[in-house]
Amino acid sequence: MKRNKPMGLIKSLGLILLIELALINPSLTLAQEEILLETLGATTAQGLFLTHMAIGTLVDGYAAKAYDKEKAIQIMDAYIQISQSTKDGLNKLLTSYPLSEEDTRYLRRIISTYDLLIASAHDVKAFINTGNKSHVEAYTKDRDQAWAQISDLLGLK
Repeated sequence: MKRNKPMGLIKSLGLILLIELALINPSLTLAQEEILLETLGATTAQGLFLTHMAIGTLVDGYAAKAYDKEKAIQIMDAYIQISQSTKDGLNKLLTSYPLSEEDTRYLRRIISTYDLLIASAHDVKAFINTGNKSHVEAYTKDRDQAWAQISDLLGLK
């Protein structure tokens, strides 16, 4: 799939920031590193929440005929691409940067939640393409599981 320029720029800037602040800068203090990881965790968790909401909003908009099939698929593809890029970056962080056991567990939970969001987006696309109601059931299951994880990660109840 061809990457759009804004997504590539966002990904590149994020990677540059992470490398500059965490991997290349040997003078990074433990306190600075902690702030960096907390900020990364907070923004990534925010991304989970907003992606969950965005997918649901697109579903509602498609059901209300605010989006045609082509536009709905185009937007859902963007959600999938952004989520996959984020997940890939988090996986790189897990394999290339020494993290505490707690941070590793937290990132793995975020990654598994992105898996559910990506699956729910694919479920929506499958429904839009086929009209088969089994995809709605799969979407609901994936969406509910993602929300349970998001609310737990963010301390929402």
